[in-house]
Amino acid sequence: MSSERASPDLSTADYESIEAAVMETARGRWFLGEYARRLRAAETQAILAALDRIESKIDAGAQEQPAEMAVVAAPPSSIAAPPVRASANSAAMSAIEALAQLSGQAQASLTA
Repeated sequence: MSSERASPDLSTADYESIEAAVMETARGRWFLGEYARRLRAAETQAILAALDRIESKIDAGAQEQPAEMAVVAAPPSSIAAPPVRASANSAAMSAIEALAQLSGQAQASLTA
């Protein structure tokens, strides 16, 4: 067997004719079903691992105490609010958006 990827000049009609040929047999239908099941399982594991990384980054950011959070004996009017940790939130949102996009592409490839 060759380890080559699908040819870039493979048209949609070519893909559909190959899929139809494979789907003609019970073994071909089983193979495509099993392939889709394994692909979903692998993608689910990748998404869960990414979510774990996001959670750990958020937790690490929440555990850090900025210097502004230190207790200071000063009048209440001179104490400033701690800075908002927008970088952790924006990084988490970017990662979630990337995962959503990845999930959408994977679903599209399974239904195509």
